[in-house]
Amino acid sequence: MATYSHEIPPILDIGAEAKIINDNLEGRAENTTTPRMKELGLERAKIHGWPNVYSFTKAMGEMVIGTMSSDLPTVIVRPTIIGSTIQDPFPGWIQGLRSAPLNKPHLIS
Repeated sequence: MATYSHEIPPILDIGAEAKIINDNLEGRAENTTTPRMKELGLERAKIHGWPNVYSFTKAMGEMVIGTMSSDLPTVIVRPTIIGSTIQDPFPGWIQGLRSAPLNKPHLIS
């Protein structure tokens, strides 16, 4: 029988993440900033148990809003998938190919 080890990711501290970003940017040439930030984002996402930078930063944003909203009831609403345009530049136009694949089953919540 297989044994599985589940590591608990470290607690996500937004202030500590901001310091890590600033420390990584300090003294860096401008032309090396973007590649390093992409690498760092993915590293930090995986450390905290997120599969990608998008999910990680989305969670961070939700945590910031949750912290700042205090006792004020707050709802975060965002579309689960972006579709095509109605009119401009023409009906059905989609920028890029970042939508869900139509040939694979997927859950939209």
